[in-house]
Amino acid sequence: MKFQSILQAATDELRHISNTQLTLELVAELPLNSGAGSIYKNSSAQNTSQHYWIPWTEEMGAWIDANGHHAILVVVESAPIENIQGSPVLCFAAHIAATCLGLQGQIALHANVVALDGVAIAFAGCSGKGKSTLTTYCVSRGASFVTDDVLVVNDQGQVRPGSPRIKLFPHTGESFGLDASETTTYKIHYAIEQLGITPQNQSFPLGTIYLLEESDRIYIEQLSPSQALLDLLIHSYHVTEIMPDQPSLFYAYTNLVAQVSVKKLFYPRSFESLPKLYDFLQTETHSFTPQLL
Repeated sequence: MKFQSILQAATDELRHISNTQLTLELVAELPLNSGAGSIYKNSSAQNTSQHYWIPWTEEMGAWIDANGHHAILVVVESAPIENIQGSPVLCFAAHIAATCLGLQGQIALHANVVALDGVAIAFAGCSGKGKSTLTTYCVSRGASFVTDDVLVVNDQGQVRPGSPRIKLFPHTGESFGLDASETTTYKIHYAIEQLGITPQNQSFPLGTIYLLEESDRIYIEQLSPSQALLDLLIHSYHVTEIMPDQPSLFYAYTNLVAQVSVKKLFYPRSFESLPKLYDFLQTETHSFTPQLL
């Protein structure tokens, strides 16, 4: 099958994050290809089943069952394989997995995580906020890599390790001494072994979630529980859309912000500021003790 390697790559990425079963369907055209990364609910009048559609590119999208246990990767049959493979399908697979976790009633945030002295700290924010750059620098200084892009935390406050790769813009990868010769229209996915570290197989207690913001100096702002809840829902994967199918999610997020510190982290977006920022985060980490949820 033309796209069998695409399905395998997506399945491999997904299995690090969720237990969702993924299959492939080839079509002449997508049911909807606008609103990339959005989610649309669809109900079948014939069998009253419910499922969700997520468009990703003009040539790729996915159907997800309402229970989050099965997803169908939908690809336009005439699409050139180079438009699908690599970064596009790996990023989409992580997005599918995180959405499925929400439909299963689990917390999944758009965040990166490292561990300092055995305590997990998360960097949340929209794409382009510097999550992966900051993560890579922290790892280069000795922090443990936990996950990139999808933060999964259980009801005991433990962060599960995610896919053992990190995605960086080519110029950022090059700045860290990584091979940036791969041709891509977005980011390069680097195996974390390329950073000189080995994958984690243990969970870490979650200490603080930092929402990244740009500033000319480094400082933090503690958020109230209500503001923290709002911001975490914004930085989740379609929680507000799927919460009617999973009302327990609201209580899960409410419990999370009651137990875990959520702060805005302001810092200059430059490589020169990263050493000082890392030292700041180390001092911050030493100042708290994670609580069990």
